[in-house]
Amino acid sequence: MALDAWARRGEDLAQDYAYKKNWQKNRSIMLHRCTVFRVSSQYAYEGTDMCQPTHDAYNVLVVVDKPINFVSNRVLHVFERHFPQPRRSIGLMRQEEFDRALHSRCDCNRNESVGSRQTMHVYRCVKQTVRRFGVTLVELLVVISIIGVLVGLLLPAVQMAREAARRIQCSNNIKQLGLAVHNYHDTFHVLPISVGPWQQGPRFSRERNGKGWIVSVLPQLEQSNLYSKFEPHFKGDFFSGGGLNSSAAHQVMQTKLPVLLCPSDGSSQELITQQYQLTGIPVAATIYKGVLGDNRIGDVRFSVHEGTLPRCLEVGGCNGLFFRVTYQEPKRFSSITDGLSNTLLVGEDVVKHNASSAAYYANGDYCACHGPINFKPNPPTPLDWGNVITFRSNHPGGAQFCVADGSVRFISDSADHLIYRGMCTRSGGEVATLDR
Repeated sequence: MALDAWARRGEDLAQDYAYKKNWQKNRSIMLHRCTVFRVSSQYAYEGTDMCQPTHDAYNVLVVVDKPINFVSNRVLHVFERHFPQPRRSIGLMRQEEFDRALHSRCDCNRNESVGSRQTMHVYRCVKQTVRRFGVTLVELLVVISIIGVLVGLLLPAVQMAREAARRIQCSNNIKQLGLAVHNYHDTFHVLPISVGPWQQGPRFSRERNGKGWIVSVLPQLEQSNLYSKFEPHFKGDFFSGGGLNSSAAHQVMQTKLPVLLCPSDGSSQELITQQYQLTGIPVAATIYKGVLGDNRIGDVRFSVHEGTLPRCLEVGGCNGLFFRVTYQEPKRFSSITDGLSNTLLVGEDVVKHNASSAAYYANGDYCACHGPINFKPNPPTPLDWGNVITFRSNHPGGAQFCVADGSVRFISDSADHLIYRGMCTRSGGEVATLDR
């Protein structure tokens, strides 16, 4: 191709780009950009955006594969005439010099298109030393929102998995307590007894120490040393400062046993002080309570729940297995004529809802079934004893019970209340079973 043809091709390229490109200084990377035209004996090539340092940048760089002096001044004149001010300079460079500069200064991607009369190479180069890494504010906000969505999806699943683990641990605890009751019965042929501190029941004793039935099964729970610390306090009267109401006994009653606590009930993990007859005295709690039956706690003045009358706590004769005067009328498994697999033995409670939850005290280790499962006033009313001495849990949908045959069952809080009450009696003659 003749030199005039090179110039004409260069002029066409100059006209095409001179008015479409802004060759001002690129302030983001502090470099000048330039348009590169490669003029050869056969083709005219054009490349854009070659990066050059500021001190030697060109607005237009003409690359030739002939000696510099071979190129007429007309070529430079054509390029100079079609590029507007301001411009820095128009330069000439041999092809081999251009290639060395291209590969030493830039990371290049070449897009090649083939036409009928020429081949064009477009060079888009970015100087390696000024490449920037990072994210924009919008990208950061998008990432944060995606993380938030993922956390929102995963958190409920994690909470459900944790609750499932806590429920299994709770089930193991109540199972151990049920087996301890069975072992006690095998040894003494009666169920463990409680000694209430009041002059109640048909044959109350002269001194009533306040010992609860959980103290009796401590050896069966592999807590013989703790049981031996309670033994000196089996004598004396509770309301006279003896029995479990002595200062020495209060120290022993602070012993927390994990087997008596449910991981789902955070209110039971610390010592409690708001307990009837032990107000202000820190003691350990239990969330597992013996089943009194479906007898009503208090009369219509104290309870909104319906239940069997009379009030057996004062006169005795509760239709369940555990209550505070069983030392006068101990129960046996043989008295459970409704069947061991149809009678509830021990169930769950939530400490913050019931101020009768002291672990080793005769007035803190039982609940009645006269109220529905999971009766939870909001806010809690733990001192409303006529209504809150019922079974509940922090497990969603119900509570766990140990049945008299030693098995553990989860009973829904939507279960029929009459059937539930029937399962709490030992010899009521009800035909009452709940689906497992």
